Amino acid sequence: MPLTINQKESIANFIPAYLNYIASQEYADDVQDKENRIVVYGELLSAAGISRMTELEFGQVVSSLWSYAMWGNKGFLVDDLLRDNPLEQLKPKLHKLLWGNETLVERYNNFRNSCNYNRIAIICSS
Repeated sequence: MPLTINQKESIANFIPAYLNYIASQEYADDVQDKENRIVVYGELLSAAGISRMTELEFGQVVSSLWSYAMWGNKGFLVDDLLRDNPLEQLKPKLHKLLWGNETLVERYNNFRNSCNYNRIAIICSS
């Protein structure tokens, strides 16, 4: 379906703001942040990384999720999650969620159903 004239005009009106953004320090910072996240998540959430994960690293992953952005005391939330789901019990579940052989839907549902506490849903939704 082709774009309407109004849609094309809206896009054209947005282009100057976008060009300003990609020339800004904010854009450079956003790109660097994204690249850093890829490295961190790639290491921490690899199959081997999950098995070595510490509580501090788990907290680093959880506190950087967008669904936790509004929370000021992320440490409290991480501690709360780990109280209800000890890390040594959570690691195999997380491994199965990310690296299991079942369908994504099955892995997701199994993870949510096998973990305690409502805040675990926030992890799943990020």
